[in-house]
Amino acid sequence: MISDEKFIYVYNNDEKILYKSYFGNITIYDITSSWDIAIEQQLIPQGTIGVINNFLEARFDFNSLNDFKKIPEYYQQNLNAFSGLRFAIVTVSPKDMVVPVLVKEYDKGYESRPFSTVEAARQWILERF
Repeated sequence: MISDEKFIYVYNNDEKILYKSYFGNITIYDITSSWDIAIEQQLIPQGTIGVINNFLEARFDFNSLNDFKKIPEYYQQNLNAFSGLRFAIVTVSPKDMVVPVLVKEYDKGYESRPFSTVEAARQWILERF
């Protein structure tokens, strides 16, 4: 487990899923810099099938709604780490749910989908295998 005040990473070796939980107000910088850490520290091992981004204890704090575009741009710029992965985004806030819905429209080289529970997200990732 790797943690910071705004996020925690836990890798499940049996499931081949990286669980990434966020806390508090989350900016685009928080999202991209946390992925930079994951890539640098090799927290996405070969054979990983998906990532559960848990925002149940967090809220998106974007300057504008268009900030969401920076998420798929980042994923596409880092396909060496993200290619073929399923990204589940878990949130229950109606305001925050719009972000993963919009990100999904720009998916290329990976898949993403919004969920309201971690278990539903887990099942979606695992159904692929």
